[in-house]
Amino acid sequence: MGCVLGIDASLTNTALVVLEDGVVTHKKVLNTKLKGVERLDYLCSSFGNYIRKMDIEYCALEGYSMGSR
Repeated sequence: MGCVLGIDASLTNTALVVLEDGVVTHKKVLNTKLKGVERLDYLCSSFGNYIRKMDIEYCALEGYSMGSR
């Protein structure tokens, strides 16, 4: 299996992990106190710039957490 990206998305602490052939090769956590559109822009541009440099073959995204506080 090639390069796999795992995403644990959150508006306050978002994490990415990249595995190549089952081995963790990259991991990154972003946390921010920004709000609204500024927060979304920061997260999108930060992670977008990070993963564009990789040859991602598959992606797994954690599902929505119903009822979390």
